[in-house]
Amino acid sequence: KLMINTIIAKPEAKYLTEVITELPLGILSKTLVGVGGTFLALNYPDNYIIVVPTRDLIDNKLSNTNNSTYNLFGIYAGVSNKSFRNYIKNNELHHILVTYDSLPKVINWLEVLDINAYDYRALFDEYHLLITEMGYRSKAIENLVKVATKFKHYTFMSATPIREKFLPKVLADLPYTEIQWTNTKTIKPTRFNTHCVYKTTVRLLNELKNGLTIDNKVVKEIFVFTNTVIGIKQIIDSANLSPDEVKIVCADTIRNKQVLGDYEISKMIGSNKRFNFFTAKGFQGCDLFSKSGLCIVVSDSKRKHTLTDIQTTLYQISGRIRDVDNAFADRLFHVYSTGYVTQTEEDYLKEKQDSIENAHMLITTQNNFEEKIRLKYRRMLNIESEFVVFNEETN
Repeated sequence: KLMINTIIAKPEAKYLTEVITELPLGILSKTLVGVGGTFLALNYPDNYIIVVPTRDLIDNKLSNTNNSTYNLFGIYAGVSNKSFRNYIKNNELHHILVTYDSLPKVINWLEVLDINAYDYRALFDEYHLLITEMGYRSKAIENLVKVATKFKHYTFMSATPIREKFLPKVLADLPYTEIQWTNTKTIKPTRFNTHCVYKTTVRLLNELKNGLTIDNKVVKEIFVFTNTVIGIKQIIDSANLSPDEVKIVCADTIRNKQVLGDYEISKMIGSNKRFNFFTAKGFQGCDLFSKSGLCIVVSDSKRKHTLTDIQTTLYQISGRIRDVDNAFADRLFHVYSTGYVTQTEEDYLKEKQDSIENAHMLITTQNNFEEKIRLKYRRMLNIESEFVVFNEETN
């Protein structure tokens, strides 16, 4: 059972800086998005390494000069060691943003300069993403926590932390702090259950394009979150949106460029367009700004990767627009289909139990083969949907 240290915020408090003066050791559940958790680290008067899941998050923080009173430096693939050395040399205090993948590089670069990286404070931001992207692989998580706990002060932070029953043991053993806010807003999604989410979204965009008002306020910018580039192109084409009124944030790959054709792929930073589309790259952590922007989430049950987790992802999306005076801050539209994914909890648990039993049979059968045969069959097995992993070190 987690031992939780609960900090209760005063009713007038809106930001973390009004509640605490430093990020606590261990895990921090800030419970609300947009309350300035990263801001605390970026402005703390000590050397800090802020570790984030994506390059977009780094670019997003670097682009906003109000984020820190200190000079910031971002590290990801392609950043030169020379520019890093110049930053270290020319700044008394260092506030370094780095992706999870590039953290070993930072530690090595500092070591070459005779600086012990572990004398810095470290923030591991949006840590729930790290856990899900690691697929709950215990070894990878254990290695990360082993590195994290070497820092003189470390924090794993999220507004939507992993629930206690699913928290890996190595994290469950860390000190746990939760912020309890006393003055919060409630967002009640307007939900559209439909057989064809893209047709419904197009109808919605057309209404908004023609000057739809909500509570006598005009919607001037629309932010559509759906994790499918093909779906985005389908919506754009059906709604007859031109390239100059559309902004699309997704992975910059050849495949996505082919799908989008004349529509460019943009970065999170930069000005909004009338219609703004985001795949999973824009779901977490990044700041969007709009005085009159409305968020629409599109989930298509026919495409598993577009389904939206209502405990984490939907919650994160609802806090993407940071303007406190946004006219639609308490609004969120969710266009979704159900189809085959709708299950009772009883059906779900039975399905999982069957999968676990199949996994045990697969493991027993496979491990009884001699190593040569194990390796041969390993390449033929599809274990992505099973509770099975193959240890490449021991075969």
